[in-house]
Amino acid sequence: MELQQQGHGPITLESIEREITLRDQKDTTRAFAPLRKAADAVEIQTDGLDIDQVTQQIIQLYRERNLDKK
Repeated sequence: MELQQQGHGPITLESIEREITLRDQKDTTRAFAPLRKAADAVEIQTDGLDIDQVTQQIIQLYRERNLDKK
């Protein structure tokens, strides 16, 4: 809505996805400090999950990783 108020015209899901893809491509291929996933990063597949399910996965991963430290 803010973009439309700024004169950007109609915003579609496709245009947002395209812009994100372009941004990510630029960020990962730039010469100086390209965007990279951290070596210890954890990816959580959230497709089809609601916020509570995602939160539970994060909590479970946290507990699994921190039990070894006690």
